[in-house]
Amino acid sequence: MKKSKLWLLLIVLIAPMLAYGKSSVWIAEKDNKKIILAGSVHLIHPSQLPLPAEYLKAFDASKRIVFEIDLAEMSSLTSAAKMMQIFQLQGTTLDKTLKPAVWRELQQMMQKHNIPTTLVMFDAAFMSFSLPMIIWQQQGYQEGIDKILYDKAKQQGKAVAGLETFDQQLAALASLKRINPNILIEETLKGLTDPELALDTLIKQVYQGETTAIEDQLEHYKTKDMETFYQNLLVKRNQAWIAQITRYAADNTPTMVVVGAMHLVGDDSVLKLLEEKGYQIKYYE
Repeated sequence: MKKSKLWLLLIVLIAPMLAYGKSSVWIAEKDNKKIILAGSVHLIHPSQLPLPAEYLKAFDASKRIVFEIDLAEMSSLTSAAKMMQIFQLQGTTLDKTLKPAVWRELQQMMQKHNIPTTLVMFDAAFMSFSLPMIIWQQQGYQEGIDKILYDKAKQQGKAVAGLETFDQQLAALASLKRINPNILIEETLKGLTDPELALDTLIKQVYQGETTAIEDQLEHYKTKDMETFYQNLLVKRNQAWIAQITRYAADNTPTMVVVGAMHLVGDDSVLKLLEEKGYQIKYYE
C-alpha cells in the first residue's frame, strides 16, 4: 500500500471507470433531466488561477450553485464556537495524549512554522486538519474552488444552496476523534513532509480530472483503522446527498453542484450512486 494521506480527505473534504475527461467537472443526465457536478479543492495558490475553463463554463450555464453547505453558515462565529467546543480537550493537553516520539515530531513541525502553542488545547483530530491549513496558508494558498464560485454566485445574484447544514458536516468531521490520535498525527506529518503529497500536485490532478492519488487514498480509508472515518465522512454523506441532487436535476433549474473532489471518485461516490439510479455520466464540455 502506498503511503497514507489523511490530509487529502480534509482538503478535497472527493475510479478509473469515472475518468471521463480533462477536468473534474461532469454532467449527469436521465430522461432529459441534467445536473452538473464539479470537484472542489478547498485551498488554491494564486498561481493556479484562473480555474479551468470547464468550471467557468459550467458556472455560467447554471442558475443555481449548490455546495456541501452554505459557506456563509461556515464562516459564522456560532459555527466557529461549536467547532472549538467539540475539539477542545478537557483536563489535559495534546502532548499528554500522544506517544512521546509522536509529540516530539509534531512539536518540531509546529516550531518550524511558528504554529501557536495554544493549539495543544485541542485534540489530535483538530490538529490533523488545522495544522496543514495553517502551513499551506503560510505558503500562500488561499480560497479554493468552492469559495471562488460561491463569491462569484453571490456577486451575480445566482441562487445558492447547501446539501447539508454545518452541524451535519461537523458531526461527520468529528468522526476523526474515533481514530487513534497517534495515527492521526503521524499521517498528518507524512502529508506535510513527503514531496509526493504536495498540495500543488493534488490540485493539478483535480484540474485535469486525474484520480490516481484519490483512488490510492480511498483504498487506505477502507482499512480497519480508518473505516469509521470513511463511512461517516464519505459514504453516508454521499448517500444523503443523492435525494437532494436528483430533486435539483428534476426541477428544470440549471444547477451546478460543487463538492470536495473525493466525493466524486470511487464505488461509493456521488457519480457512482447516480449511475446506479440510471443517470448517464459524462465529462462536461
